[in-house]
Amino acid sequence: MLLNKTHMRLIKGHRYGLCGRNGAGKSTLMRAIANGQLEGFPDQSELRTCFVEHKLQGEEADLDLVGFIAKDKDLGVVSKDDIASALATVGFDAERRAQPVGSLSGGWKMKLELARAMLMKADVLLLDEPTNHLDVGNVKWLQDYLLEHTDITKVGLL
Repeated sequence: MLLNKTHMRLIKGHRYGLCGRNGAGKSTLMRAIANGQLEGFPDQSELRTCFVEHKLQGEEADLDLVGFIAKDKDLGVVSKDDIASALATVGFDAERRAQPVGSLSGGWKMKLELARAMLMKADVLLLDEPTNHLDVGNVKWLQDYLLEHTDITKVGLL
């Protein structure tokens, strides 16, 4: 049990950080929120949540980046042009978009997940250590992106 008799209130547009020791259940809590498993938390039809983490599976390693995101069942019917545009926004040029997902470094994989999150148009972004594999320039880009989008509530694992 992660929480017992606990109330959580998130205010739209605010940023929150989860702090705690390793193994305390921070990522598990965010995953439960994103999967609609947290009792009393609104479901996806009321409040769109997106959990941003490294979720690349071995069988997906050979997919190109657009194909990888297009395969995401949570995106519905997002066009490949919209996917390519979102990827370009986070720094993927045409050459890099043609690469297989498995060839990306940790930082590029995180940017791939951030592009996917942008396409979901989430109300709440759940970020699981998003800066772990990013260089200084990309950390700055992420900070700017999060500050620009003031209508999105952000919950991050610190």
